[in-house]
Order: sequence, then C-alpha cells, then structure tokens
Amino acid sequence: LLSAVAGKAPALRGAPLLNLLHREAADRAGDAAARELLLRLLRAAAAPYARAVERWLYEGHVDDPYDEFLVLERAHLRKESLSEDYNAAYWTQRYTLRAEVP
Repeated sequence: LLSAVAGKAPALRGAPLLNLLHREAADRAGDAAARELLLRLLRAAAAPYARAVERWLYEGHVDDPYDEFLVLERAHLRKESLSEDYNAAYWTQRYTLRAEVP
C-alpha cells in the first residue's frame, strides 16, 4: 500500500500531497486498516499545513519556507508602493491563492 501511494507522489508536496492522501483514503473505504493508515499519514502531514493556515488567519503572516502553502505572498509589495487606494488593492495584489488547495 505505502509503495503504491509513494509511487504516485514522487515530487508532490503541500496541497497536492494532502489531496492525494485524502483521495487514497477515500478510495479504500472498504479496507479499514488501509484507510486508517492513510488517514493517520494525512493527519500527520496536514499538521504543519494547519499551523500555517492558523498563523495566516490569526497573525496575517505567511510562513512558507518550502513554497507549498495555499497563499502566495509577494513580499516585495508594500502598502507604500501601491496606488493611493491601497486598502482595496493591497490584499489582492500582495496575496493570491495557489491553483490547488486542500
């Protein structure tokens, strides 16, 4: 089981990896042991991601040292560098979402 799942995820990380583990667990609904193993892996893999989401929500800080978080930050943009109406544009220009999220 682990070899089969690992074979599908040689270069996956972040949301694509979490999504793969979730799909694999859902596909094995009839095999309780396999499903539980995959859900345990999913919970362990999702913990750092969940902490990053929490930090983003509560502190407004993107903590993404491996470039895999759902929010992409353009750190070079500062409020001062945007147009006069930076309140509306700042958030949409500085922060965007990745195409694939968990």
